[in-house]
Amino acid sequence: MNQTQSGIVKALAYADCFDFALTLSEIQLRYQGNRKISQKSLKQNLDQLIAQKVIFTHNQYYFLSGRNHLAAIRKQRLRISTEKLVRSQPIIKKVSKIPGVKAIFLTGTVAADNAAELDDIDIMIITKSNMLWLTRLGVTVVLEIMRVRRTPHDTNPNNKICANLYLEETHLAVPANNRNLYTAHEVILVKPLFDPDNIAARFQKSNQWIKQFLPNTSIPQLSSRSLRRSVTNKWLLFLESIAYTLQHLYMKQHMTREYVTSHVAYFHPQDIGAIILEKFNKNYKRYDSSL
Repeated sequence: MNQTQSGIVKALAYADCFDFALTLSEIQLRYQGNRKISQKSLKQNLDQLIAQKVIFTHNQYYFLSGRNHLAAIRKQRLRISTEKLVRSQPIIKKVSKIPGVKAIFLTGTVAADNAAELDDIDIMIITKSNMLWLTRLGVTVVLEIMRVRRTPHDTNPNNKICANLYLEETHLAVPANNRNLYTAHEVILVKPLFDPDNIAARFQKSNQWIKQFLPNTSIPQLSSRSLRRSVTNKWLLFLESIAYTLQHLYMKQHMTREYVTSHVAYFHPQDIGAIILEKFNKNYKRYDSSL
């Protein structure tokens, strides 16, 4: 197996951790190699792997040997994800009107079109500069009033909104100690739900490091106009500092591995990334050793 074929198998082995079959374009995007690969080269090597019965295909989907059922699972989960996305639209519309909200991105299993029936709906909130904690307070209140907020100990998360990531518009880059293959996939799977200022492009531009893991990722070119920052007055800065202090004091006693500052808030109590990466390494080695 050459390096190109190894990168293809790695893409499928990673997706397999989520019981997810890939299309040709998705394999190209998620290809794991040292350099960018053309679709022509990808297709040639993919056909060789199919001939060797390392990879199988059904309709438009590709998967590793012994995983034929993934094509059916994908169709089912695509339907569920679409239903959840439609269900979230009225909620997202209300959240988008909260002062301080600059953009709302879909993340997690619904963004990946891979949601199960009982999954919640993960979202990322991008806020104006120096308004993250005031904005989070507003988002929390609105979701509570609508009775759709996913809480850490929720026993029925189905279709609840989990706002587990808040970033200010000037702090869009993933912290250096959290840059890995898992996070790179999370970045490329982000889908804008509300984004009048095209912050999605700025988010991708701020996280160019993902090309180290996924070299086929396209990073947009931005004009200086797209990098304009919001201006916050002194009263808002004062209220923001109070909102941050009070919320941080409340959360501090419950925090495990969450990463929280005055400008970003990553509410991920479990290190899912480490679990997935360990599973991926075992998965890939199993197929690699059989070739």
